[in-house]
Amino acid sequence: MSKLSLLEMILVGAMIVTVVISGYFLMVRLLYGTHSICYDAWIFGTNIALLLQVYDNHHAIHSK
Repeated sequence: MSKLSLLEMILVGAMIVTVVISGYFLMVRLLYGTHSICYDAWIFGTNIALLLQVYDNHHAIHSK
C-alpha cells in the first residue's frame, strides 16, 4: 500500500473531523431527547459514506 499524498491526508483528516463533529451533534440530540434528529443523522451518514468511498477508491487504485 502506498503512502497518501499530503493533499489526500488533509482531505481525509478533514472528513474524519466532520464525522466526529456530526456524530457528536447527533449523540447530544439523542441524549437530550430532541425530536428533530433527521437532519443530523443524514449529515452523519453522508459523512461516513464519503469517508468510506474515499477509503475504497484509495484501495482500488493502489491494489492494481
